[in-house]
Amino acid sequence: MTSCDNGSAFPGTAPSDFLLLPEYVFSMLRSILRTLIVAVAVCPMTACTAPSGIDRAKLAGVYKASQDLKGATDVGVTLVRYRDLLGTFASQVAQARDVVSNDRERLMVDQYAFAAECYQDAAKVWAAKIEHEIDGRWIYLDKLADGPLFVKKYNLQVQHSPYVTDEQIIYPEAAIQEIWHRADQGLALANTAYTGKTE
Repeated sequence: MTSCDNGSAFPGTAPSDFLLLPEYVFSMLRSILRTLIVAVAVCPMTACTAPSGIDRAKLAGVYKASQDLKGATDVGVTLVRYRDLLGTFASQVAQARDVVSNDRERLMVDQYAFAAECYQDAAKVWAAKIEHEIDGRWIYLDKLADGPLFVKKYNLQVQHSPYVTDEQIIYPEAAIQEIWHRADQGLALANTAYTGKTE
């Protein structure tokens, strides 16, 4: 049995003490094993609760629906599919509101609700774009339901019509992207609370 230069297996340990080391190691392993067994037994009750106090199991639906909708907007989606995903997300937000049990969960769901509201506003702009777009670029502001409200709410850029005096226009594609950006900000806060990881 090889020892260190000071005659002991470990600094401060006599050669005779080294013979007890295996039993000490086994004792430590047994202690760790008992701890793991207890952790596994308790896990079903606590594993789905983030350290932040968010019960991820009961709120998994709203998180998944938000990810599905954001993923679709990131890669491209039709208005029909967008509305379908938005309906699912809005439904999950409503269900999440019914099951929150603490302030942290409530604040998280509020952020999801904000994002859902933004996505709904973007759907209105999108529909107006399809129905009223001129020159493939812009629409008259008065053709957009809640247009003035959206301009103020999202700080959308407004210009004067090149054809009609005193008429205001907006570029719907840019407006949609800006509104989605606001939705993404809400999702980032909510998802950080849900996952415990900063996005």
